[in-house]
Amino acid sequence: MKKIEVKENVDLLCSPVPTFPNGINEAFDALAEKFPPENGRSFFGISYMNDSGKIIYKVAAQKINKDEGKSDGYEKFTLPKGEYLSEKIEDWKHHLDEIASTFQHLMKESAMDMQFPCIEWYKTREEMLCMVKAKENNT
Repeated sequence: MKKIEVKENVDLLCSPVPTFPNGINEAFDALAEKFPPENGRSFFGISYMNDSGKIIYKVAAQKINKDEGKSDGYEKFTLPKGEYLSEKIEDWKHHLDEIASTFQHLMKESAMDMQFPCIEWYKTREEMLCMVKAKENNT
């Protein structure tokens, strides 16, 4: 596990995957078609458990221009700047089975902010970060 700092807020456009865990690839493909991976745009997965214990999963694209998503019906989400606990998964397309166990490991950390969703940051076609927000230090 490594601590990383996200230096600026990252605005995202999200689409829920109601059939999670099925349909994730198709949802990412549809999102990438609408918001092509150009100009350094990153893609994200956002997951959390609702009050009834169901995992909610959303695919997300980084908003790179202020007019994107205005009338498309995409949910808005901001990945706030700050410190995150993370683990890198290289060649992630061939290691999808490691994502759940990586988050289980990260969620055992006492420094995790349990009120914030788990974040998958697809930095490149090969590199993905599993991230959980660190609790803010109020000292």
